[in-house]
Amino acid sequence: MLGRIALVVAVAFSVLGFLESTDFAVIDHGLHRPASFFGVLNSVQGAGSVLGGLTAALVLRRLGEARTVGLALALDAAGALALTQASLRVVLAAFVVMGLAVSWLLVGYATARQRLTPPRLQGRVTSATDVLINGPQTVSIALGALLIDLVDYRILLLSIVAVLLACGGVLGIRPRQAHDHRRQQAGRQLTAPDDQTT
Repeated sequence: MLGRIALVVAVAFSVLGFLESTDFAVIDHGLHRPASFFGVLNSVQGAGSVLGGLTAALVLRRLGEARTVGLALALDAAGALALTQASLRVVLAAFVVMGLAVSWLLVGYATARQRLTPPRLQGRVTSATDVLINGPQTVSIALGALLIDLVDYRILLLSIVAVLLACGGVLGIRPRQAHDHRRQQAGRQLTAPDDQTT
């Protein structure tokens, strides 16, 4: 499970780096505001992150780590889609949602990594997964800076939406199937002693 979560998050970060470039395109071409307006959007996103941090534990208890990460990626996709709209209210709402999603994503991923890794391997696994995620993110930031002058920023945002929805779907569907399988196994283990005693 940890391997699948880490791989999906790595794929997601391979496009999330585009936001480093598209955010300024949204401000300039979409909202027709100066670049300094990014400070306002960054503050709004920070408020969403605080909200996400306050609610992450509740979401984890209800959904588990994989589906929490999947939901976070779906919310990020919704936020990226909203950024294609030239509306200040919509963009502000998108930054709140994406800030919340970042907190859920990081908390869900870090919790899965810590819970599913043996104590003696924590350091190695943390280093390996950090490289797995930071590498694609760095490449996507550089690629986004190159593509933003060649492609309409809304196309880049739609590519983010497509990849994040696919990633979120992988973690949103399969963990449910795995959860049902574990419940069936637990049920068989509970009934096995009764069968042996009869």
